[in-house]
Amino acid sequence: MLDRHLKLLQFFIKNPSKHISSNEIAKHVNVSNRTVRNDIHVINSNFMDDIIVSIKSKGYQLNTSQYTLETITERYTHIQSYKEKLLLSMAYQLLMHNKSQTLQQLEQDYLLSKTVLNDYFVRIQQWCQKFNIALTIKKKQGIVVDGTDNDITNAIIHLNQLSSGHVHVEDLILNELPDSHQRMISHIIQETLQQHSIETTDIQIQQLLIHLILIIKRKQSLSELDTLNHDSKLISQSCIKQIKRKIRL
Repeated sequence: MLDRHLKLLQFFIKNPSKHISSNEIAKHVNVSNRTVRNDIHVINSNFMDDIIVSIKSKGYQLNTSQYTLETITERYTHIQSYKEKLLLSMAYQLLMHNKSQTLQQLEQDYLLSKTVLNDYFVRIQQWCQKFNIALTIKKKQGIVVDGTDNDITNAIIHLNQLSSGHVHVEDLILNELPDSHQRMISHIIQETLQQHSIETTDIQIQQLLIHLILIIKRKQSLSELDTLNHDSKLISQSCIKQIKRKIRL
């Protein structure tokens, strides 16, 4: 199912007792009346059988006589959560790992149809524009990510904007390293901050750990990060030197 289908379905869930005309639906999801009819057919075939019913001379209505609103909402939330997980994971893969990828490879990796994959890709493409990053498809090169290292890192940190809270980019970043390495790096961060007489919380240590993993894994120079002041860069550089001595990444 496309993002548009879920948006249409959510419209009905928010108005469970209302009869909604084709014109209202078309305006809400910005499509033609013909597309509305096709979309409702797709939803009834792929979400729940006859979840949206046509009432003669009144319009369409959520089928709450066959399904409870709780059951419908639970099913919707489950699908939305799964789609957000795929969307965030795909965006992370495109931005985090500097390697050539094609839409065909993504189809295989995420087991998606070409139509659904294109829907995902366009959403990621549009979102990346907010961070001055362009995603383009070029022959023989595949998907090209065009943006500064600083902008790409900033975008990765803000990938949670693509989710309503079901999944978190922090988990994907932490998964780049085994738990034992995470514990060692956290200890290095804590000791380094103590040497500089800086008090911090476990949450702040976790945030610093995530930033350092990003910097190390993306082989990014600290001088490129305009979000760090001079002291922060010195502390980060000290941590990175210790990490590279103790851990082979």
